[in-house]
Amino acid sequence: MYKRVLKLLIILLLIFQSGFLTAQNAIHAFENYNKGVSFFKIYEYDSAIYYFNEAVLLKPDLGRAYYNMAVSYYNQEEYVNSIKVINKYLEDNSTNKAYFLKARSFHLLNNIDSALYYYEKAIVAGKNLPEAYFYKGVILYETGDYTASLLFFTEAIDIDNKKGKYYYNRALTYEKLEVYDKAIDDYLMALEFFQDDVEILSDLGYCYFKNNNSKDAIKYLRKALEVDPEYIPANNNLGLVYLGLNNYNEAISYFSLALSISENNLILLNNRGITYYKMEQFDKALKDLNYILSVNEKDKIAYFNRGNVKENLLNLQGACEDWNKALYYGVDENIIPLNLCK
Repeated sequence: MYKRVLKLLIILLLIFQSGFLTAQNAIHAFENYNKGVSFFKIYEYDSAIYYFNEAVLLKPDLGRAYYNMAVSYYNQEEYVNSIKVINKYLEDNSTNKAYFLKARSFHLLNNIDSALYYYEKAIVAGKNLPEAYFYKGVILYETGDYTASLLFFTEAIDIDNKKGKYYYNRALTYEKLEVYDKAIDDYLMALEFFQDDVEILSDLGYCYFKNNNSKDAIKYLRKALEVDPEYIPANNNLGLVYLGLNNYNEAISYFSLALSISENNLILLNNRGITYYKMEQFDKALKDLNYILSVNEKDKIAYFNRGNVKENLLNLQGACEDWNKALYYGVDENIIPLNLCK
């Protein structure tokens, strides 16, 4: 009887000690977790990671420590470690923020398939995370699926209409789809958040140009050049506007200014070559177009334009050779006067 009571007392003592140690471990775990949070808040992520790790060693079910440790690794651009730690968190927690963190890590590691999968998991886990919609839209945009990306940018805006980057990326998408009026609306919204952004000003001006509004095109492209006089796309776009207005001297000045910054830019050389052709300065046009084809012998637009120049110089054989090469490399046959080559 005495031995049985003693055995029972020993068992109870062990249980008590185990519970006491568990409680002590929990206290120390939270102490370490709080230290980790303090370091996290002042961006000392190495120290934060150390204390979050100490916390989970003492209390393995402390999910928030895993999550914040994963965020700390992410903020240090240690994306592989971030994924490893967030996987521990996801063993017991399925939150949209955790799936989003994993998706962003895969995205920044250029593992696009996995990124898309976990962005979708984040969306399904909770539809109130606009960043998941946004970055899935970014991937779809980068892969050329503009119609699909448009839907995700719109979802992001529907959830949070206070983010300029959402409007800017949707504007880029509308521009790719050649829906210029809607692109203009979104660029204008983006400008409310980024007032002097040279890229937005330049893109907005280009869309006005494509929407047959030269006045506003010039207005915003000049604003872009006030911000950065050497911004090549704005100079190029302003040159295109003046080319469309048959103001060839102004067009040449902007193309030439951009070429003084980027002297071997084939797009600029093509545009200046076309302008010289319009001005009937055929020698200068040929110089630009010949250079393009010496660098890129598959430039279909340069072949087409050089063919037009040669025709005007009464070199019909040379014109037909260039037009046929333009056709071979993909220029629409309906715009090439191949009937002259029969």
